[in-house]
Amino acid sequence: MGLNPLHNSGKVEIYIQGESIDGLLNTCLREGIVLFDVERLKDYEWRCWVYPKDIKKLRHLIKPHQCSMRFGKRVGLFFWLMGLMKRKSFVAGFFFFIALIYTSSQFVWSVDVSGGDKDIQHEVQQWATSQGIEPGAWQFRLPSNEDIQRNLLQEVEGVVWVGIDSRGTSYHFQIVEETLPDPREEADVQNIVSTKTAVIHNIYAEHGVPVVEPQQFVNRGDLLISGNLVFDKTQDEEDTEPVLASAEGEVIGEVWYKMDVSLPLERNVRTLTGEAHSEYHLVGWDHSLPVWGFFNETEVSQALKGVEETNWSLFGYDLPFQIQKETFYDTQVEDILEDKEAVIRTVQELGRYMLRKQLPEEGEIKGENILHTEVDNGKVNVSVHYRVHEDISRQVPITQGE
Repeated sequence: MGLNPLHNSGKVEIYIQGESIDGLLNTCLREGIVLFDVERLKDYEWRCWVYPKDIKKLRHLIKPHQCSMRFGKRVGLFFWLMGLMKRKSFVAGFFFFIALIYTSSQFVWSVDVSGGDKDIQHEVQQWATSQGIEPGAWQFRLPSNEDIQRNLLQEVEGVVWVGIDSRGTSYHFQIVEETLPDPREEADVQNIVSTKTAVIHNIYAEHGVPVVEPQQFVNRGDLLISGNLVFDKTQDEEDTEPVLASAEGEVIGEVWYKMDVSLPLERNVRTLTGEAHSEYHLVGWDHSLPVWGFFNETEVSQALKGVEETNWSLFGYDLPFQIQKETFYDTQVEDILEDKEAVIRTVQELGRYMLRKQLPEEGEIKGENILHTEVDNGKVNVSVHYRVHEDISRQVPITQGE
């Protein structure tokens, strides 16, 4: 009769008491009972370990040698599995939970569409529903992403490209809508004038006649590109009449800006104290359930929060629930006295940042000069002069008489 290999995967601690322990140990050796880690505690008490399969044979040898035996620790896989067998409902519930998670991961939980206008998004959403791509659908019954993409482009008008991301239990459609250019309307006749006082840097005239040159100084409202084109001669070549058109182009001018910026020499800096505590949430289905760490006795004031989230998946599918960890770091505010030169550099950077927010996208800062610096009431006051290249052109209608 074969022995169960699990019997050697565990061990039992036993204590043997009696006057004939030596004889008992010799008998165990002859009978093939393995005793290991044998240790003598007292004159008539020994401790050792034995495999579970040998316990029954050892019991029959104890009485003939007038000894007694008591059990201590039980360790190993054998006893762990025996414990599980006594908790069959727990084991069944665990495997049911695993099966439930796996089954849940095979369903589609969400379908969303992005890109295009709301009408085309609604149309794509309806098309996906008609194809069975909706919450509650079995994923293994759905076609591949390539088939979905090909069918959608063929059946939904107005979509020129679609990207499909089936990640876990969700489907995401990223679409690009077909856009037709608006018919070009005939523009009104117009000139291009200056929007700011500047020095002309470059002129790019697509239509019209430039009336200024590079390095020329202009004021706001001065004419830059005229819509009055070259004169066309009539048949008698004596009378001429101007041809009016819509002036188009770009005029880059050098514009000057002055920025007055102040910063205190002493500033407040928030630093970490080293104190922190974490809270754990079970998140899923747009809900959050507190799990652990909400009764921490450590008080954290002026906390800085950091968030981490697990990315659990099963068989390549993201699970619909995750564990979110929120860590609150305690901070304190310290006053730091800055060097004057460092504050001036910071003021210059701040001035450039503030100026860029005022400039058009194509505006470019070409140079800067510090006009004046002073320290007053703990603040550094700086006046900075900036040279900027930007488009100063603006189209205005041509009125009669121009």
